[in-house]
Amino acid sequence: GGGAGGGRLYRTGDLVRYLSDGNLEFLGRIDHQVKVRGHRIELGEIESALGEHADVRESVVIVREDSPGDRRLVAYIVPRPQTDPSVSALRNSLKAKLPDYMLPSAFVLLDQFPLTPNGKIDRKALPAPNGGRPSSGGEWIAPRTPTEEQLARIWAEVLRLKRVGVYDDFFESGGDSLLSLQVIARARQSGIHLTPRQMFQQHTIAELAAAADATPEMQAQDSLAIGSIPLTPDQYRFLGRAQVFPEHWLLALEMEVLFPLAPNLLKQATHILLTHHDALRTHFVREADGWRQWIAEPDQDTPFTYVDLGQLSSQEQDAAMQARAVELRSGLNLAKGPLVQTAYFHLGQERPGRFLLIMHRLISDAYSLQVLATDFQTAYQQLAAGEVVQLSPKTTSYKEWADKLSAHARSTDLLQELDYWTGLPWERVAYPPLDMADEAGNTIASTRTQILSLSKDETETLLKIYPTGLQDVLLTALGQTLAYWTESPHVLFILIINGREAIFEDVDLSRTVGHFALGHPVVLDMTNAHTPVEALASVKEQLARIPNRGITHGVLHLVKREDVQAKVKKLDEDSYRRKVVFNYAPPLVSSFSSDALFQPAQQTMDLNENPENKRDYILKCTVSTLQDQLVFVWEYSSNLHRPDTIEAIAHFYLDSVRALFH
Repeated sequence: GGGAGGGRLYRTGDLVRYLSDGNLEFLGRIDHQVKVRGHRIELGEIESALGEHADVRESVVIVREDSPGDRRLVAYIVPRPQTDPSVSALRNSLKAKLPDYMLPSAFVLLDQFPLTPNGKIDRKALPAPNGGRPSSGGEWIAPRTPTEEQLARIWAEVLRLKRVGVYDDFFESGGDSLLSLQVIARARQSGIHLTPRQMFQQHTIAELAAAADATPEMQAQDSLAIGSIPLTPDQYRFLGRAQVFPEHWLLALEMEVLFPLAPNLLKQATHILLTHHDALRTHFVREADGWRQWIAEPDQDTPFTYVDLGQLSSQEQDAAMQARAVELRSGLNLAKGPLVQTAYFHLGQERPGRFLLIMHRLISDAYSLQVLATDFQTAYQQLAAGEVVQLSPKTTSYKEWADKLSAHARSTDLLQELDYWTGLPWERVAYPPLDMADEAGNTIASTRTQILSLSKDETETLLKIYPTGLQDVLLTALGQTLAYWTESPHVLFILIINGREAIFEDVDLSRTVGHFALGHPVVLDMTNAHTPVEALASVKEQLARIPNRGITHGVLHLVKREDVQAKVKKLDEDSYRRKVVFNYAPPLVSSFSSDALFQPAQQTMDLNENPENKRDYILKCTVSTLQDQLVFVWEYSSNLHRPDTIEAIAHFYLDSVRALFH
């Protein structure tokens, strides 16, 4: 059981015998190595990691095959007296120590282990996962209460699963922070009130249903937010950049209209959404002491345009839509507003119409587009039925979120986080080399792309092996690629995150429209990454040290102290020189039901940023899922790198990803 003798430390699986003088003699080691999903796993390592948990008295890990071909790791736990460890706590404890493929898929809590006649643990008598106390990842158990039934239906919709058991783990089933927000929003529509913090603490329907029944409903914030609000960190950073056309930093949602729509009702729906979602009425003005942001009162001058192109040919319609879309984009004005435009293009009887929503990124993000698409349909259908429009609550207002970030900038906790960022080994970081030193030519017009993908089978295998840690895998491969490219183990990149994770109490951003996505620097030391497994374990450990998952890194820019700003300025100089950006964009669940008025357009208009604007990075990798394949899009500047350089880097990266699951 992990004793020491004769100067040697013994662990589970070592075979020893007692000597007459009281010492131990090492006779060898019992091989508990097994192969699961293509990986060789030492069961003793998992048991040893479980034994480090304060609530675990004994543990055994075995491989079960309760159905042909379904080999999985199952952990059996005997807790210490007067303790009742949660499966989430046990799983999180292991996640910090082991790679994902070594995490048991089921945990079973027992009062005692079954024993053989000679007193050893009878592994063959250990019960199937549904034979012990309920645990995440065990056998499928159907919902038992109305709340569990509602949550199971919502999970199945959001995670695209046929059925969900009450002890299935949300994050192991393919969930992530953005999808958890969609669960919260849909649950609220069903009368079930959950918080983001609960979604991260209780991973199963059984746990969440019990928590929801005891959770008081958060007060819906449906009052108008008007007036000055602090800049959020990413807004602060963008407005500090010198751009030729700062208005041309856009998000666009283009949808095919499935049924003929009434332009006057679409205009009314647009006005209702601008009234309901405060961020859509935001203005920005530059004053002597810097940029100021404020939310205006609702304006009767609704930014909606109706364009009848029914008499033109298809080619003429496409050209006309493109021209009008560019015109609408050019009409966005930071100071005077609006920063949102909507348009309905009627294309005749033979072709579905188009509905276009254009927004400045300072007031929106991709998740916000999902919220708005849902609300547009709801508002239009209620107007068409002659009903009073009632949209779901907007949850925590963007103004309150900005106020909380501003208050955090005055806290002592944030200054402690500053020690982490300044303590990173910046002096050892190596930056990617350039083929051409024309950094002034790093413009939108010079952007080129290199696109690679995994096959469907490879994607499926990767997701099976790493259902919860896919981003860790992708970042490990990025660290290996940058170390190869820079010929240095110390690498740097900027990680884009959704920014909506729960870091404050009583904050719910599940239906809040605004700009939350942000980037923070990641410095990795790949020195000990000799094998793919070692690399993944090392990167996971380093990522776990980042304070608040990087969300509050940008808040340091809002601290009004000269000594802090001097350090932040130095951090920016180190972080954003020759910047490599990584963005993993998991697919959002479609907001469109079977009776939808819209569906995403297959062919979209070109509404990229103005070609004269500067790129603030030298390389960007965006990972997304398209038709069940992971797709990697590398954006670079033809004035900085040759195509063959980026092609080689992209292939090296893809090979590094493959090495982590083959």
